[in-house]
Amino acid sequence: MQKDTLVIFDFDGTITTEDTINHFCAFHAGKLRVIMFFITQAYSVLKYMIGTCTNARIKSMILNAFFGGMPYAEFVNIAERYADMALPFIENGACIKKIEWHKSQKHRIAIVSASPKEWIIPWAKKYGIEDIIASEMEIIDDIVTGNISEEDNCYGANKLAFLRKKISNFADYYIYSYADSRSDAAILSIADKAFYRRFE
Repeated sequence: MQKDTLVIFDFDGTITTEDTINHFCAFHAGKLRVIMFFITQAYSVLKYMIGTCTNARIKSMILNAFFGGMPYAEFVNIAERYADMALPFIENGACIKKIEWHKSQKHRIAIVSASPKEWIIPWAKKYGIEDIIASEMEIIDDIVTGNISEEDNCYGANKLAFLRKKISNFADYYIYSYADSRSDAAILSIADKAFYRRFE
């Protein structure tokens, strides 16, 4: 019996041409404020670059600085406007063509991203993509803290673990994976056809 096809896409740097967390912050607060944040937090950024600060920690610092204390409903509204108004300008055209091809073949598509889900879900709706696996921010009493715990960070090996919670029967699928970084090794490893920084 022929298997169904599952297609796994990383988001930042694969579907988009740049990291969306920084782009999202600039959409909300302006590029100058983002630049100033990275200047003032240069030590923490350096620690992340050399591996002594985790991905979850640096993302939490960024999101807390720009959105900590914001009502969640307001955050979602900003994320939806960002998905509609700004994300189209950093779409990777080659990847979008590949998404459209897989859609035409009736393949099941999943986006697995280390970014929060709030701007990925509305972006994905226009392509009819329903399987969104992404990092979960901490929300307390409907207020954004900006924090992302290690357990809720969909990054590295967690990408595969999170994907298994959504789609556990990998053996039932012929799998394509598209990604752009070493942190995507786990989702590339399960693919019958793996595409690293390429689409053909």
